[in-house]
Amino acid sequence: MIDKATSLTQRASARLDMVRGIAALAVMVGHIRGLFFLDYSDLASPSPAVTLLYAVTGLGHQAVMVFFVLSGFLIGGSVMTAMKRWTWKRYLVSRLCRLYLVLLPALLLTAVLDHIAYRQPGGHVYFDLPIAHFSIQALAGRHYLSVFLGNALFLQTILVPTFGSNSPLWSLANEFWYYMLFPALVLTAYSPDNMKRRLMGFLMALLMFVLLPGRMLAGFLIWLMGVAIYALPPLHTGRGVRWGLHFVTSGTFFGTLMLSRVQRIPADWSDPAVGFAFAQWLYCLVRIKTAPPAISPLYEWWARLFSKCSYSLYAVHFPMVLLIRTLLGTSLWAPSLRNLALGAGTSIAVFLFGLAFSRLTEAHNDTMRARLLRLFTTQPPLANAPEVTT
Repeated sequence: MIDKATSLTQRASARLDMVRGIAALAVMVGHIRGLFFLDYSDLASPSPAVTLLYAVTGLGHQAVMVFFVLSGFLIGGSVMTAMKRWTWKRYLVSRLCRLYLVLLPALLLTAVLDHIAYRQPGGHVYFDLPIAHFSIQALAGRHYLSVFLGNALFLQTILVPTFGSNSPLWSLANEFWYYMLFPALVLTAYSPDNMKRRLMGFLMALLMFVLLPGRMLAGFLIWLMGVAIYALPPLHTGRGVRWGLHFVTSGTFFGTLMLSRVQRIPADWSDPAVGFAFAQWLYCLVRIKTAPPAISPLYEWWARLFSKCSYSLYAVHFPMVLLIRTLLGTSLWAPSLRNLALGAGTSIAVFLFGLAFSRLTEAHNDTMRARLLRLFTTQPPLANAPEVTT
């Protein structure tokens, strides 16, 4: 699918779909490995293969940085494209439809799954005590209505904790406020003929800079790296130079991932380093103009499948993983072939669960958005408007 809003070719669009899907899978697999298997430090004599496996299944947080850069490129790019005919009403309808169509059912599902999980053999251990390497506070007490409403208003990690066991929802608050902050800044800078709109944008941006936590604003800088890639001019070059740049930037990105994973990058610089390294590779994926070979239909099919359910998988996987964990007790597994096969089976089952959930929710985004735009605005929806949510 060619994304007109960001001028993506079919090949570039499929590659971004695949990256987004793999990032969601990385988050899910990391949580399964962390909840089911012994920590690496507790292994007696791990083989090189096991060491590599633990390294590549522990990149969930880094995958969220990839989501931020992708979001900045797609959503930030669409904001810049629409600025000449900007309306907050249209923008909010599009963004909130995309977010709420998954988030509200995910919050309700979290409440149901947590209720069941708490009554399983390992329920009290995982809800009444902190989960090692996951949380420093117990999950019990995060199911109040006030926490539910706070998450529905994207105030998790600001005024309330994430709802129930669904700790990955922290990034949705970041995403939402980046969606609000960036247009406010752009309106402030690029509305010289409309002082009312410029003043409104300035006051909105100022209020968010004052009220949002510092760590969230730090993540906004990573989000802006994606916007920068959108703003940079394309590079017209031959196939040899293109392959060379892809090799260097992808190698830099994967090397940065591994350095971040083994904590060889200072903690305060790890997230920006991952974001910057991915942004360089992203430039090669979307901004180098040449005549690439035709994309494989099979690759495109898998990329679209992963991408279309990535938001749903991200939003619902953890409560389901924790439910399975509590059903099996509290004993952690050694990375034997049998247990790794069980872990792979669990990953497939949770992925299929997320896929089914997506068919009931985000698969209807375009239809629902069109209806809401007709209801609340006088303009038709944009074709192929970009969507990305962690």
